[in-house]
Amino acid sequence: MSYHLIKMRKNRICGIRLEQDLEILFRELGVGSDPVLFDVGSNEGQTLHRFLSLWPSASIHCFEPTPELYAGLAARHPQKASIYLNQLALGDCEGQSVLRMASNSQTNSLLTSKDQGGGSLLGKPR
Repeated sequence: MSYHLIKMRKNRICGIRLEQDLEILFRELGVGSDPVLFDVGSNEGQTLHRFLSLWPSASIHCFEPTPELYAGLAARHPQKASIYLNQLALGDCEGQSVLRMASNSQTNSLLTSKDQGGGSLLGKPR
């Protein structure tokens, strides 16, 4: 694994408006108008829509393991060539895990309840 560090002009990224911060960051990195982007934990497609508004020509890989949320994404984005929908979660290792469901679907997680603070289970614990 390697990292590419860049020095950015001071106070350019404010942490308040995601779209503005992404535009600044991508400009500083020299990213073109058709980047490859990953939306990990796509939920209902909030970040996907932001990405599309900023980079209509981007290739966007979406990952959403929750069956109901994935079905909603698939219904809203059928057969768009530059959007790749994946009904799976990403984690730090290969294998199967338990997806913990929270009352707010934006906080569903693979983290243990000790790390996350509760939630119900989708699937059976091992």
